[in-house]
Amino acid sequence: MRLKLSILVIAGLYATACDDPSEDVPKAEVDEHDHDEHGHDEHEDEEGHDHGHDEHMSRIMLSASETSTIGFTASKVTRSHEGGFREWSGYIDLDAEHLGESSLNITIQTASIFTDTSDLTDHLKTGDFFEVERFPTATFVSSRIAEGGEGTATHTITGDLTMHGVTKSISFPATVRITDAAVTATAEFSINRRDWNINYAGMANDLIRDGVVIKLNINAPRAGATPVADTDHAHMDDDHDDDHDDHDDHDMDDHDDHDMH
Repeated sequence: MRLKLSILVIAGLYATACDDPSEDVPKAEVDEHDHDEHGHDEHEDEEGHDHGHDEHMSRIMLSASETSTIGFTASKVTRSHEGGFREWSGYIDLDAEHLGESSLNITIQTASIFTDTSDLTDHLKTGDFFEVERFPTATFVSSRIAEGGEGTATHTITGDLTMHGVTKSISFPATVRITDAAVTATAEFSINRRDWNINYAGMANDLIRDGVVIKLNINAPRAGATPVADTDHAHMDDDHDDDHDDHDDHDMDDHDDHDMH
C-alpha cells in the first residue's frame, strides 16, 4: 500500500512539473582549473595585461539601477522563482577601439538578494544556500571579451566567478553594444549551483533544480568616464603617500629612541 502511495505521489509531481528555465538558455562553460590560495589561476600565462592600450581606456563606474540589473531564475519541480540582487557595483575598463582589451569587474552584496517570495528570500540568505554572513560578497572579474558568441550574441565573456567561497572560470555569450552615449551588455545563461557548493541537503534538494538562469543587464553611460591611466596614477600616488608616511613614522621612532638615550 505504501509503495503504491509513493508511486502515486511521484507520478503526481511529474505530472504537475513545470518546465526547466535553465534548459532554454545557453549553459555557461565552466573551466575546472585550480586556483591557488590567493585566487590566481595556476595555469594562467605570464603575459599579463597589455598596458600599451591604457592610454585609450576609460573607466565607467557601474551600480544597480532601474536600467542596470543582475537577476536570476531558479526553479524546483513544481514552479519557478524570479529574483536578483538590489546592491552591486563595479566598473568597465573600456577600450572602444579594441574591445578585447576591455574588462568587466562586478561585486555583489549577497545580503541584498530578493525573490518573489519573502520566505524564500530569507531562506536563501541562510547556511542552506548563500550563507550571506559568512560570504557577504560575490564577484565576477573578466579575463577575456572575445568577438562572436552562441546564438545571436555578439561576444563571449570569460572570467572568474567567485561565490560561496568558490572561484571558477566561466564563459558565456553576451550582446555588447558601444555608442557615444553608453555601453550596454545583456546576457542570459545558466550555471549549476552545485559547482559553487550551494547544496540544500535532504529530500528538498532533489526537488530543487541544479540549473539557475543568470540575467545580466548593464547600461553604463559613458559621460563622466575617467581615463584608466589617471586612475592608475592616482593609486600609485596613494601608495607613495602611504610609503612616505611609513618612512616618516620610522624616522620619528628613531628620533625618539635617540632622545631617550
